[in-house]
Amino acid sequence: MGLKYKVKRVLESPKKFLLIKLHIELRKYYLFPFFAANKKLGFLNKSINVSAMRPTLTTIKSQLLKKLADDNGAQASLKKHVEFLLQGNISVLGYGTVTFKSSKYFWVSDDFHNYSWPNRYFKNIDFLANGKHCDVKVPWEKSRLQLLVPLAIYACISDDSSCSTCIDYCMDIILDWHAKNPLCFSVNWISAMEVAIRAVNILTMFLLLGPSLKAKSSRLIQKILAQHSYYLQKFPEISDIPGNHTLATEMGLFILNLFYMDSPLKRQKLYLKFIAVVKSQFHEHGMHVEHAPIYHRLCLDMLVIGCTFAKLFDIETKELDAFIARGLDVCDALNIGEGMLPQIADNDSGKIFDFRQEPTKFNHLKRYYGYKDEISAKQSLFVYLLESLAKPRKENRLKKLSAVVCKIPPFVTLNQPNYKLIVKAGDIGLHGRASHDHDDNLSFWFSAFGESLFIDPGCAPYTLDMNIRADNISAKHHNVLSINNRERFCGTMGSIFKTVRGAPVADVVAINENFIHAELDHIQASNKVGKFSRMLTVENNKANVQLTIVDSYEAMTTSIQNFTLPLFLSPKIVDLRVDNNKVIATLENLIVEVIFTSNGAIDVNIENYKFYNDYGSSEQAPVIMLQGAGEMDNNKLILVTKIIVQNIQDRLQ
Repeated sequence: MGLKYKVKRVLESPKKFLLIKLHIELRKYYLFPFFAANKKLGFLNKSINVSAMRPTLTTIKSQLLKKLADDNGAQASLKKHVEFLLQGNISVLGYGTVTFKSSKYFWVSDDFHNYSWPNRYFKNIDFLANGKHCDVKVPWEKSRLQLLVPLAIYACISDDSSCSTCIDYCMDIILDWHAKNPLCFSVNWISAMEVAIRAVNILTMFLLLGPSLKAKSSRLIQKILAQHSYYLQKFPEISDIPGNHTLATEMGLFILNLFYMDSPLKRQKLYLKFIAVVKSQFHEHGMHVEHAPIYHRLCLDMLVIGCTFAKLFDIETKELDAFIARGLDVCDALNIGEGMLPQIADNDSGKIFDFRQEPTKFNHLKRYYGYKDEISAKQSLFVYLLESLAKPRKENRLKKLSAVVCKIPPFVTLNQPNYKLIVKAGDIGLHGRASHDHDDNLSFWFSAFGESLFIDPGCAPYTLDMNIRADNISAKHHNVLSINNRERFCGTMGSIFKTVRGAPVADVVAINENFIHAELDHIQASNKVGKFSRMLTVENNKANVQLTIVDSYEAMTTSIQNFTLPLFLSPKIVDLRVDNNKVIATLENLIVEVIFTSNGAIDVNIENYKFYNDYGSSEQAPVIMLQGAGEMDNNKLILVTKIIVQNIQDRLQ
């Protein structure tokens, strides 16, 4: 983190927050002797009253048995996943598979880029490993210990032999992790968010297996949970403008402390504290403040899981349910088909519970709240787990959003039976901090006849390569115009990597059921390039959908020498050909024609780009590259893109 960035953050932060932040940072130094002693003696301990919860634990197990007995698909998915895990495999963020105990550095290594972090006091670890080609999210993902929950569920529904195998493997994992990661002595104690997610998974496993565990195993798990609880209380991730890391920290603290508090009144106070954090993180219209759809889904996971544990203790959750309802309305508005969110802005494929469900999908959350949306077998396991812990009250069942036109800043959407159009036009996330934003105002995502055609390319792993990161968040990596080979915005350094904080945003000028007009005025930006305008009009009938995009740019201080417009296509589109200023593509039953006209010369080419479908994994996809050069009349560029999507099947009928 650069000195300039630190000074800026100090100057803009409230004094009360700075004092709390300073105290937390000082704790990391003056508590070092305590953690060093605890590393050898292990005296931190706090017990959960398991005996008082026996009836609840028995009910959870019987509910799981019943639900899975009626769902062969979910059973098969769980069995396949558990067999994969019992072979020592762990799937990591799209990078691939690693093998448990493959080396003595297993828990602190990035196996895919041959780098390991030192096992020293967490404050003295360079977790970014500046100058190294590695990703700290790899050890963090392994150390979330999310494999414990599917193993525990399988143990609950299996015969004695399989149950014993799963329990023994769970304890093997926990013992090894605990031995290799003493409290505050590894890279896996740096982020409170990671500590919280790990704690919730260990606790959930403990609830499922509690009656079947030996006394010694039960004591060890409670000791590990006590250490996690202590860490979260002493080193919470806070910010003057809190984001998903703060929410995860508070979710972990809330859920753990529910089991340590001995009265309903104390638990109610915990709930009110959690609600206060939720209020600071979600807009009134329901969108999470970071403005990244996949992070919005992750944060809804946190709310739903926190809400479920609150219900387990008979806490009235009407206010939290209301936040979840509005958050799911946002998901519906952004739904590009089959409960899937567009990969606009950052996406690290994050989950709290991992049943190998798709990180871009949200309909498992809707199913838990009573919707009849179709979900995969993997998503069903998430729903069954939560329903077994605590079923939501029927009066909180949500109403499906059906608006054709939705304005949910920073997005505007047109939702019609044959197409979906999403345009980014609004404020930067996290109240301007842009932690997970890109310079993508005016960019669009377009689906027709159930298929995403023009998409956002996503982004590469955040800390793996800072140059790739900077490229991914720039305007040239999105469906927007660039003028004179210049960035619309050059970016500023954040706490870890470059961000688009301070980038200009677009305003919605007009919108109706088939038209969106938005403008981005660059005159306030540091490079004072000019004014961008984009008008999108859709004509819709049974056999075809036509999207006409009129891009215009008016230079303010310099003449227009050249321009570039990339149009990123879905990786499903593999057959493209260029015919002068026309591109023709095919996709199953669809034919897509893209026709370009301009007041200047245009050169049309097809290139390839990497679409990051699951954080660490990518696939080749085509991008239409439009380029033009030469002086424009009156220093103004007008570029018209006409996209015609024909449904061959309907046309033949």
